[in-house]
Amino acid sequence: MILSYIVPIVLLAMILAMFWIMPTLVPYNLPFGVRIPPQRQQEPALARVRRTYYGGLLLIALITTLGIGILLQRFPAYWILFGSSIVELVLCMLNYLLSHYTLLRAKERGQWYAGLHQAVVADTQASLPQRLPWLWLIIAWLPLLAIIIISIIRYPALPQSIPTHFGINGEPNQWTNKASAVWLLPVTGLVISAMLTLLARYVPIAGRTLDPADIEGSRQRKQLLAQNWIRLIPLLEGGINLTFLLVSLMTLQVLPTNGATSGAISTLAIVPSIVVVIALSVAISKTRRQPQTSTNRMSYVLRDDDRYWIAGMFYVNKDDPSIFVEKRFGIGQTINFGNPMGILVMALLIGIPLAVAILSKAFAYKH
Repeated sequence: MILSYIVPIVLLAMILAMFWIMPTLVPYNLPFGVRIPPQRQQEPALARVRRTYYGGLLLIALITTLGIGILLQRFPAYWILFGSSIVELVLCMLNYLLSHYTLLRAKERGQWYAGLHQAVVADTQASLPQRLPWLWLIIAWLPLLAIIIISIIRYPALPQSIPTHFGINGEPNQWTNKASAVWLLPVTGLVISAMLTLLARYVPIAGRTLDPADIEGSRQRKQLLAQNWIRLIPLLEGGINLTFLLVSLMTLQVLPTNGATSGAISTLAIVPSIVVVIALSVAISKTRRQPQTSTNRMSYVLRDDDRYWIAGMFYVNKDDPSIFVEKRFGIGQTINFGNPMGILVMALLIGIPLAVAILSKAFAYKH
C-alpha cells in the first residue's frame, strides 16, 4: 500500500512549495495582499516581512517533519500524513495572515499613500469574451465520450452491486447500485467540463484594471495571463476527464477493482493540478519581467483599494460589476462577494461537488 502514502506526501510538499513561491508571483504592488505604491518597493518594513514569512515557512516545515516522525511511531501512517497536510495548510495560512497584517500596519503607520495621486484605469478591450482553443477543448472532452460509449457497452454485463470505495487494506468496504455507479461520474464530468469551458471564456475578462503607474506594462501582463489561462484550462479539463475515465474503467470492471488500482488513480489525479500550477507559475513569472513602457510612469499610482479586500483574499465590492477579479495571493481569479452573481457562481462551484458527494453516499451501502 505504498501508493496510499504517495498522495499525502506529495500534498505536504505541494503546500509548502505553493506558499514558498506565491509571494514571487503576485504583482509588484501587491506583496502579501497589501496594495503599495511603486515608491515603497525598497521599504525596510517590506524586507522584514519577507524574511519573517520565509522563516515561518521553514519553521513550519521543521515542525511538520518532527511531528510526523513522532506520531508515526504511535498511529497509522496514512491518517497521520493526511492529518499533517491539514495542519500544515492551516499553519501556512496563519503565517501568511501574520505577514499580511504586519505589512498593512506598517503601511498605515508610514502613510505610504500620503500626497500621491491615485487613479483607476480600465482597459475596455479586455471586457470582450475570449476566443477559445476549440480543438484542445474537444480533445479534453474525448475521455468523457469514451466513458459514455464504454458504459453503454459494459452496462448489461455488470452486477447489480459495484464496489466504489476501498479501505486501507485494499478490500472494498462500500458498494453502489449499478445505475448510480455507472452514470453519476460521466454526468458530473459533463457539468464540470462545461463550467471550466465557461470559465476559460469569461474569467480572463476580470483583468480590466490597469496600473496607471505602468499602463502598457500592466496591459501586456494581463493579456499574457489571459492567454495562458485559456491555454491551460483545456489541460486541466483533460486531466480531470482522464481521471474520471480511469475511475469509470474500475467501476465498469475493465480495470481491476482493488485498492492498488484505486491508489494509483488517486495519485494520477493530482498530476493535472500540479502541471497547471507549475505552468501558471512560469507564465506569471514571465509577466513580471515585462518591460516598463508606460510614458505615464510615476505620474499616478493605482488606487489604494485594501478596504475592499478581507485579509487580502476575499474581495467584497458591491459597486464593482465584475464577477471575477485577479487574486491578490494565489494564482488565477477569485469571486467578487459583493456581486450577487459572484455569490451564485461560488454556490455552484461548492454545491456541485457537494451534491455529487451526497448522492454518492445516498446510493452507497455496506455489506
